[in-house]
Amino acid sequence: MWLDRLSGHSTPSGTPPPSGHRYPSPSRRLSRTSSSQGFRSSLHPRSSSTSLLLSPNDSSASLPATARNASNGSPQKSVFLRTPPAEVTSPLEVLNSIIGKKPSDQLDEASTGKPAQLVEDIDFGDLSLEGFVNRGKQSGGLLSSEDGVGTIEQSDRENLVAGDQDKFQELHNAIADCDDVLKSVESYLADFQTELGIVSAEIETLQTRSVQLNAKLENRRNVERLLGPAVEDISISPNAIRTIIDGHIDENWVRALNEIEARSISIEKSAGSSRKAVDDVKPLLVDLKHKATVRIRDYLVSQIKAIRAPNMNAQYIQQHYLVKYKDIYAFLTRAHPTLSEEIAQAYVNTTRWYYLSNFTRYSQALEKLKIHAPDSNHVLGGDPSVQRGVSAGPGGRGISYDPFTLGRRIDVLKTGNHMAISSYIAEEDKSIHGFEVPFRHFNLALVDNVSAEYSFLTEMFSVKSYQQISRKASEIFEPVFALGQNVTKSLIENTTDCLGVLLCVRLNQRAAFELQRRKVPVAESYINGVNMQLWPRFQKIMDLHCESLKRLALGAARSSVSALSLTTDDAKQSSAPHFLTQRFGQLLHGILSLSNEAGDDEPVSISLGRLTGEFDALLAKLSRGSGDAKRRERFLYNNYSLILTIISDTDGKLATEQKEVLDFTSAQCRLYTRGSSSSHKNYAISISLRVLATHSRIEKIIGGGVVGLAVARQLAAREGTSTILLERHDSAGTETSSRNSEVIHAGIYYPADSLKTRLCIAGKNKLYDYCAKKGVPHRVTKKWIVAQNEVEWDACLKLHEHAKNIGVPTRFVGKEEAQRLEPDVRAEAGIVESPTTGILDAHSFMACLQGDLEDRGCDIAFQTAVTRIEPIDRGKGGYRIFATSAAPSSSPERSNIEEASITAETIINSAGLYACQISNMILPPERHRTPFYAKGTYFSYSASHPKPSTLIYPAPVPGHGGLGTHLTLDMGNRIRFGPDVEWVKNATDYKPSPARLAQALPEIQKYLPNINIDAIELDYCGIRPKLGHGSANTGGKGFQDFVIQKEDGYKGFVNLLGIESPGLTSSLAIADMVEELLHR
Repeated sequence: MWLDRLSGHSTPSGTPPPSGHRYPSPSRRLSRTSSSQGFRSSLHPRSSSTSLLLSPNDSSASLPATARNASNGSPQKSVFLRTPPAEVTSPLEVLNSIIGKKPSDQLDEASTGKPAQLVEDIDFGDLSLEGFVNRGKQSGGLLSSEDGVGTIEQSDRENLVAGDQDKFQELHNAIADCDDVLKSVESYLADFQTELGIVSAEIETLQTRSVQLNAKLENRRNVERLLGPAVEDISISPNAIRTIIDGHIDENWVRALNEIEARSISIEKSAGSSRKAVDDVKPLLVDLKHKATVRIRDYLVSQIKAIRAPNMNAQYIQQHYLVKYKDIYAFLTRAHPTLSEEIAQAYVNTTRWYYLSNFTRYSQALEKLKIHAPDSNHVLGGDPSVQRGVSAGPGGRGISYDPFTLGRRIDVLKTGNHMAISSYIAEEDKSIHGFEVPFRHFNLALVDNVSAEYSFLTEMFSVKSYQQISRKASEIFEPVFALGQNVTKSLIENTTDCLGVLLCVRLNQRAAFELQRRKVPVAESYINGVNMQLWPRFQKIMDLHCESLKRLALGAARSSVSALSLTTDDAKQSSAPHFLTQRFGQLLHGILSLSNEAGDDEPVSISLGRLTGEFDALLAKLSRGSGDAKRRERFLYNNYSLILTIISDTDGKLATEQKEVLDFTSAQCRLYTRGSSSSHKNYAISISLRVLATHSRIEKIIGGGVVGLAVARQLAAREGTSTILLERHDSAGTETSSRNSEVIHAGIYYPADSLKTRLCIAGKNKLYDYCAKKGVPHRVTKKWIVAQNEVEWDACLKLHEHAKNIGVPTRFVGKEEAQRLEPDVRAEAGIVESPTTGILDAHSFMACLQGDLEDRGCDIAFQTAVTRIEPIDRGKGGYRIFATSAAPSSSPERSNIEEASITAETIINSAGLYACQISNMILPPERHRTPFYAKGTYFSYSASHPKPSTLIYPAPVPGHGGLGTHLTLDMGNRIRFGPDVEWVKNATDYKPSPARLAQALPEIQKYLPNINIDAIELDYCGIRPKLGHGSANTGGKGFQDFVIQKEDGYKGFVNLLGIESPGLTSSLAIADMVEELLHR
């Protein structure tokens, strides 16, 4: 059968195959590429099964004619033949895998070999394939065409036909199965085409509907553009209505309220129109506004009631629940003015109660602050036998209270902390304060609360006028203002502390300035009322001071007179300043310091004028008990000079006036005492010549510092000598002696065999005794030497051992003790305490020395500059001293100044900073010395915390030019830091440098970490005389000791060189040593 079908399908002439056959005849080539194409292009082994589907309707039944007729004529390649990609699996292989048959080409390759010779074109003639084969068998030779091309061996042909017959049958069956599959796919594709047509119809329908909807939407937009504004004006969103009725009052509620109010305004504007919609909305809007008003009323009332809750912070409610929604009160004012005024009054009444109750509790807490008790004896003429008030401070340490000294009390004006103390801290505070402290805190709290409340009122009730707001604020704080005036009255009604009252005046003025700066006019009546309390009390206290001085002058209070007047024999022989002068000078200093910006309309000037008049009268009476006129005038001069020294650092108009008056009075006393000529410039030289004519032996001290004063005092006590002190300035101790730390040193820093150690220890004991005897202000404060690391602690241990060897007491301070006594001081490694270290008032000490030496007959020639010294026969014949009473010889005005001379048998060179220059005037060039100057800057501290009561020194650094930037106190308990060390070339370079402050702060913070660096400011500078650049002040390399010696070869010449720290402490001992060098 297969051979019949094969022979019937391939004739050389191209006769069409029988109609009953489904497959085209195969090609005469046995190659896969041609045979498969000849049968059916869709069955090419590497063709995709979808390659014939040019459209959804294509199938095997509708092939193009060119494909169906490919066997006719010359072979043609099917137009549908497409070479699939290499990675695509052949459909024939897929079908074979489905039916489980092995591909025929694999069989061919396995069973059939390639003929040795192939004939491309065979001529069958009129024979069929079977006949052509049989003819080949009969011929017994190769099959060939007529022209002899293409022979095939008979045996190979038979084997080929027999082997391929079964395979072709299997291939035929597979193709039939594939045809069935393709028919099924064709059916599926036909159904898909039908469904696709339905979808296309539906898409067309949707497109039509979309066009219709777009038209409707455009029409709606046109309508909205025309009707939208009108509808918007009269419509209210349902969300806004629900929010107003049921929502919480918050930002959304306020926005809804604003929306309703805007619609209400729009509807009211449209009230005259005939639109029915407006009439429909108006009743609803009225009801909605009424509902909003009720809710606002309830909300505000609830918040006002909350202010009365215990421990409630009213400012929190104000900021988070009232001001945040201030628009609701504005709405209430417009919608219901009467109700809004009632709510405002309810707020006023509530906050009035709130502030009064809280300030009452605050004033009760301030009453628990410990303040110095008032004492009627605290007036200038009070009996000094009555002990000054001493209060127990923290840790049981005594804190002296001096109502005549301003001291650190002025810190309440300088502090940068403007926060009022809390009630809890006030109740727990164990410190003792002046009454200005609770006054300040109460007024700070009052100013802050008044300012905050006034700011709230102006914001919350902005719909009201400023006059209405001010009236309501005044109504709120009226009882608090009355309470504040009662607090002020209780603080000042029994006090005699005029400095405290004046401090309260300045605090009150600052409160007024602060309220003006904040533009709060509410408390003006309170400020004026407090002023009306303070100024009369200040004048009353000043009158008490005047009365006390008057009683002394008139002898009305005999017990006081006996204590104050110079009635004893010893007192009559003294021209030293009276202790009352120190008290008066300190009080005057405090008043002037607090009045540097005082106006002419203040009563300070008048009251101070009365007080100084009474003091002058008292001094005049006291001077009459001093003996002769010269001693009397000297007594007056010393007292007025001391006052001038005390008030020298004050400024302002009133201070300038007082200084001018005192300077004139002092100068008059000085000129009268010295009996000088009419030429004021040459009065010192005149004194020297007059003394020379009346005394056989003259000892002359050059330099009126503390050491020069002590030496002059000591030598003036010797009989048969005349001592003259020459000073280039117009008063004593204006250089190194007055520009130092005023510390009484213990003498533990210097080598054991040094003059500094020996003289400091001896001078310390003499100085304490002298101050106690003369009433010079002083105090044993102790000193802590703190170490922060092991290296510094090692230095402290060596210092402690050294102190033990030289007999100076020191001790270690434990950590717990240090924390209890000075909690603000840091000492990481340890502390060594010097219990004998103290402080004194250097000005008072020098004033007493000056009074003593003048009492002993020593003359002082101020404003006398030594220009040159000529030793006569190397001092054997004395020394001729040339001096002028104006500028030194280096001045350009020197040619116009008269120079005078005097001869002295003995010269003590105590010129301090200029000692090397004086020495070089006498000694030969090979013995000249070059001076060096170490400038030290001091820093003031204005904050009230921390408040150490002990001197704090860093651990000593060997070879350093000073003792480090340490903390010291003055007699007013004011803190100061310094000095540092800065080497300069000019001995008059006293200008502080801001750069030094930046360098000192880290050193200060090492031992006082909680210091307020903003309160540290430049104060003043001092200069120490040095005998070598970089010379150390403590032991170690570069240490420079005092030079106190008689110069060899120059009789009667004693040199005092390099007298720096501890020169103040050693001054009395140095005086003894100089006397011993000269006379023993």
